[in-house]
Amino acid sequence: MAVKEGPRMGKGEPSVLVVGAGVGGIRAALDLAEMGYRVLLIDSSPAIGGILSQLDYQFPNNHCGMCRMLPIIGRESASEFCMRKALFHDNIEILPFTEMKAVSGEPGAFQVLLVRKARQVDTERCIGCGKCVEVCPVTVPDEFNLGLSFRKAVYRPVPQNLPNTYLIDRDHCTKCGQCMLQCPTQAIDLFLIDSQVSVEVGAIILAGGSGLFDPAPFQDLYGYGTNPHVVTSLQFERILSSLGPTEGRLIRPADGKPLEKVAWLQCVGSRNLHLGRDFCSSVCCMFALKEAVLVREASLG
Repeated sequence: MAVKEGPRMGKGEPSVLVVGAGVGGIRAALDLAEMGYRVLLIDSSPAIGGILSQLDYQFPNNHCGMCRMLPIIGRESASEFCMRKALFHDNIEILPFTEMKAVSGEPGAFQVLLVRKARQVDTERCIGCGKCVEVCPVTVPDEFNLGLSFRKAVYRPVPQNLPNTYLIDRDHCTKCGQCMLQCPTQAIDLFLIDSQVSVEVGAIILAGGSGLFDPAPFQDLYGYGTNPHVVTSLQFERILSSLGPTEGRLIRPADGKPLEKVAWLQCVGSRNLHLGRDFCSSVCCMFALKEAVLVREASLG
């Protein structure tokens, strides 16, 4: 793979690389951008936002709270667009679907080698018409809805993201070529390969984000994995979402029947010496109460 020089990160320019474009990385990038630094924000996933993009209801009023991260002063340099769709700032350049491969140098002069994973779809040509999706023969579980729905091998990683473009899941694509034949703008190239970019920055911030506890490997942990009606809290958040697998309707995703009774099991994966996690997660009580209130309001409405 050829190595290209990174854009807008020239020598003598105060610049910072932020690795991870979840809420922590976005917040760091915005703060640095407001201070006058040029920021390169990268994320290994094809869209920014992290777990926050999967939550429709957020503290403190159960409305979307992503735009509260925008700076109070100097908002004219940030986007007027909804941050759930995209992040725009004059001093921030975003490279999704990008990973850091190597770092050399010292503080003030780091040389970083980045790998930009090929989307197989040209974002400048793609018009988001969805004709490629209609002809794709491959169906796989949708990770954005945590397996509660399905998507095609050509898909949009986040429903509301801008630009409204698609990418191809290389792990599941059969390269049948049907999407290429249907694309009206010839935006699809199934044989694109990853590229490497070399950038120079003065500092690096690692904002790797958080992970989720997966109860699936533990045999029949409270019925998860064997009973289709036992879901994780984040899966339930997707059920509550109007863009989720049930379009916000309180039904069981496995059989479509209305929810009549809901129970929340707390501390699953935490306060457990056998798992090496004897600590409290510190958040599950709050979001369980939030979800209970939302269910109560929906059932009364």
